[in-house]
Amino acid sequence: MSMLFWRNVFPRLISDMLVLAACISLANCSGGNGPELETGREVQTDSETDSPDAEAATDNEAENPAVPSLDPSACKPAAPFDWKGADKNYEFVSGNDFVQDKNFYLLTLFERLDSVKSELLSDNQISAISKDRDQSLRQAVTGCGTDADCYSNKLLWNDDQVSEAAGALASALIDRAGDTAFITNHLRASGMFALFCDKSDRDLLISAWTHTMTGLCKAFGKFGQGLAPDELQGLVKQVSNNHPGPLLMFEPLLYVALGAMAKDGRDEAGRYEPLAQGENRVALDYIRNINWDDYAFSVILVPGLGPKTLDEPLSEGGKMQCDLGFARWHAGLAPIIVTSGGHVHPDRTPYCEAIEMKHYLMETYGVPERAILVDPHARHTTTNLRNTARLILRYGIPPDKPALSTTNWAQNRSIGGGGLGDRCKDELGYVPFRKSAILSDNDSCWLPAVTALYADPLDPLDP
Repeated sequence: MSMLFWRNVFPRLISDMLVLAACISLANCSGGNGPELETGREVQTDSETDSPDAEAATDNEAENPAVPSLDPSACKPAAPFDWKGADKNYEFVSGNDFVQDKNFYLLTLFERLDSVKSELLSDNQISAISKDRDQSLRQAVTGCGTDADCYSNKLLWNDDQVSEAAGALASALIDRAGDTAFITNHLRASGMFALFCDKSDRDLLISAWTHTMTGLCKAFGKFGQGLAPDELQGLVKQVSNNHPGPLLMFEPLLYVALGAMAKDGRDEAGRYEPLAQGENRVALDYIRNINWDDYAFSVILVPGLGPKTLDEPLSEGGKMQCDLGFARWHAGLAPIIVTSGGHVHPDRTPYCEAIEMKHYLMETYGVPERAILVDPHARHTTTNLRNTARLILRYGIPPDKPALSTTNWAQNRSIGGGGLGDRCKDELGYVPFRKSAILSDNDSCWLPAVTALYADPLDPLDP
């Protein structure tokens, strides 16, 4: 079996075994009363460490269990956080589809920024490529029938075609226009292309385009080619009918790929968006008035641990991790709990780990909604940290104050022990945190990195 299989599965197998042992042990430590929480080697007894929201968390609350002594200095930053051209106050340009905006933001900018779109329309080389791609879409409708390979040949781009278009874009938007405001004010400021922030304007644009088109082709390959031939035929015909006018060079493939994802029900990336006006609105209003100097950590990340059946909203392991996170929040270590996890286990589950954990914390302990942020998209430990880092950076939480993660022993070893950094390099291509360290059997501290803002078009369910 592949190393990736064991990286994904082994920690969950270990955690399953640990849950029962931990719960028995914790129940014994607390005399069998109240939530089953870990008792650390050292206990915080200073009442001044209680969270300002502790009084609100009284319903169904048992005796506050012991919490390990956790020292944030293990994650003291070596240098101040560097935004590297990203703007924490950047206002995103919105299209008609959250899945597109998150996966293929470059293409949303091309479509929605009038000054940029006019440059694309007036460039002879781009116009020629656009005409050819538009004709290929119409020819697919009339000539491919139920031949799936025919649609792939008509719609997909090869490396040479992507490279040719990249050169045309650089010529139109940088060489000819002579205006790099688009690069500075959007590609850099958005953070969505932070993986390329050290590149020149021209190389950044080319890299952003290349990665976007690679992800778009991959999305079509996975979801479009996964449709039944007659479904694919109907989808391509529908796209053609819905867009009778000339299309920009990337739009035929974009609209078919997005349509295929929608037909397959894979809209996870767009669910719960916009978070800042939805599930996270109450907490975001509260965050603006927090005095961060009052806390050792910025947030407490509680990763999800998915159940094994489609009818189970939250696993016992997920509840235990919430119990641990609540104890640390109640002790005043951080003002905010972040629950992180999407519709992951089992595949296509109707339940979102982060949402169910939020409900559990509110209903079991009376944690107020203002003290909980959700990341309802993460599908792996790598993106638990990455997406939480994004919330920290997007929501104005101090990036140089260490964040705390609280979870089962096996996952904690990975997060704080260095293994997660290597896994992030393998699976994401970058590390979304600057530093991490193990603080206890269940806790690690870490610092977000600006690369966490990068939106990965190769991972369309959680880019």
